[in-house]
Formats: sequence, structure tokens, C-alpha cells
Amino acid sequence: MDEKNKPQPVIITAETARELTNNKLKSIREKEIIDIFEEIYNSIEDGGYDVVIEGIISDETTKKLQELGYKVEEETWIAERNTRISWGDEEDE
Repeated sequence: MDEKNKPQPVIITAETARELTNNKLKSIREKEIIDIFEEIYNSIEDGGYDVVIEGIISDETTKKLQELGYKVEEETWIAERNTRISWGDEEDE
């Protein structure tokens, strides 16, 4: 699309911008937790008691998982940071 046919941005208030941002962040957090539970179900199918998620998950997701009884730990390996989520007892792992 060339510049003259490009849609022009709509002028919105700061309040509307905040609302749109908050809605987007909520959507991102919801997708994050759905993706994590897909990984958890896959691990269960393989007989696992944990999953490692690439990167660090949001504080809200961490809190929700902990409320549900999961152990959530941040791990660092060289320059890579990940999140381990586990649900087994020490003797299970």
C-alpha cells in the first residue's frame, strides 16, 4: 500500500488509549496462560511433572499459577532465562 492510500490514524483521547492498552494486555495475559496450560497438558500426556517455558512469564500469570498450586521458578542458563512450572511432589520428579 502506498503512502497516499494508507489509512490515517484516528484521534483518540488518552482515556481511550489506556482502555485499549488495558484490553490488549488482558488479551496477551489470557493467551499466555492458555499457551502454558497447553504445555502442561502435553507434559501430562508424556508422564511429566513440569514444563519449561521460554522466557519469563508475567507476574499475573505467576500469581495465578501459584494460587492453583503450581510451583513457579525462574531459571537462568548462560544468557537464557526461562520459567519452570511444576506440579509434582519432590519424590515424583
